[in-house]
Amino acid sequence: SRVMGNNEYYEQVLRVLTLLNSSTLKALPIQDEKWYEIDDVQDLDIASTIFSCSETKYEEYHKRYGGFWRFPKLLDYCYLVNPF
Repeated sequence: SRVMGNNEYYEQVLRVLTLLNSSTLKALPIQDEKWYEIDDVQDLDIASTIFSCSETKYEEYHKRYGGFWRFPKLLDYCYLVNPF
């Protein structure tokens, strides 16, 4: 059989699933589980930092030199240049 959905966004995969006659789609709630949607290499890098162990997490953040708005619950006050 042919694989469908490689490198596709969820919406595309769900659209194909709705067209199949024998498909059953179920959703399960998650509660207090850490998750991060990964669509590209940058998302994977961010997720790797979010899910890193607590001993290395600070170092992972520190080597970024800003861009912390990508991380939930972090405020980004870092600028590589002075905007004024």
